[in-house]
Amino acid sequence: GADGKADVIVVAAWTHGMGEPVNFSQEFLPRAKGGFALVGPVAMQTEVHLERISEVFMEGICEHPKGHLWTSWHRS
Repeated sequence: GADGKADVIVVAAWTHGMGEPVNFSQEFLPRAKGGFALVGPVAMQTEVHLERISEVFMEGICEHPKGHLWTSWHRS
């Protein structure tokens, strides 16, 4: 934000065979600050299995009851 602060959703995910979790972060605009919106891309902190992790991440979004709203929540 303009004040140097940002609201961020952080999710850690891991499975068998992974030495440490993968951390996903997504900046967002809360409802109280002008209506809920996802801001910018999802960031991942990892260097292993990026393609598969991205696929699983999107599968999880699609399985969520509100996953169909994913693209409508995004703002540039």
